[in-house]
Amino acid sequence: MSDGQLVYSEAHRLPDGSFRFGYSVEVDGTQVGASGLTELQDRYQATVLAADLNYRIAAARTEWAKDFAGERWYANEQVAPDRFRDALAGVLGGVQR
Repeated sequence: MSDGQLVYSEAHRLPDGSFRFGYSVEVDGTQVGASGLTELQDRYQATVLAADLNYRIAAARTEWAKDFAGERWYANEQVAPDRFRDALAGVLGGVQR
């Protein structure tokens, strides 16, 4: 659920005493939540984070396509090949192996 839907319109789905602060957004299919500030600030921070993540992934995919023209961006197997893991590491600043 995004946009605080559970808290505002479906509170009956939340357990008693459940955490009810923060906010989440969906930007082009990427869902991100933020908590710790005001609702408006949480919504802003989540939106910026989701947009930035989408931009970085799109930029990484563009760079990847230059080196691997004709290959598939998505893996058909359950385990990502090293080149996908390395591309993600470039976006996120390093991934532990």
